[in-house]
Amino acid sequence: VANVDTWLKRTTQMSGELEPFEIIYVPKGLSIQLIGFAEPVEEEWEKSRHQHVHLHRKLLLAAPPVTIKQDKFEIFVGQGDARPSLNC
Repeated sequence: VANVDTWLKRTTQMSGELEPFEIIYVPKGLSIQLIGFAEPVEEEWEKSRHQHVHLHRKLLLAAPPVTIKQDKFEIFVGQGDARPSLNC
């Protein structure tokens, strides 16, 4: 569960440095299904980006995010089906 309003991103870059299509807004209180636990960022190239990297967590999503677009931002509303689809 998101404890605060936050962003899903592929890197630890500051959200303001990224284009709107590179981030997904996650409102406080929404549940995010993960594979495993949230972990500290360990990649050296990420750890040197800025002084707040220690506050970031690496997440592996259990299913793709489902979003709605509002203005120029994608807003997380849940997750899709994690099971592989069968083409019959």
